Amino acid sequence: MKAGGFTTRRAFAKAIGVSHARVSQMLGLLELGPGVLRQLEALGDPLHSRAVTERKLRSLTALPEEAQESRLKKILVAGRRCQLR
Repeated sequence: MKAGGFTTRRAFAKAIGVSHARVSQMLGLLELGPGVLRQLEALGDPLHSRAVTERKLRSLTALPEEAQESRLKKILVAGRRCQLR
């Protein structure tokens, strides 16, 4: 946003054609702890699985980092169970 000269999320959203709420949701994911981000990166391309979704990850941002990692593990285990069915 800063590199593009956008002063607000709303201006950035308008420029890329999405709602300002969507921009806020995506930028909010930057609040995830570094351990969680490393685990997510290690998953690779998630297109073959919907085990971890952006929507599920949003709820993690309100938690302390240790709780984020614990919750992510639960999400991953639940996703694996769904894949086996």
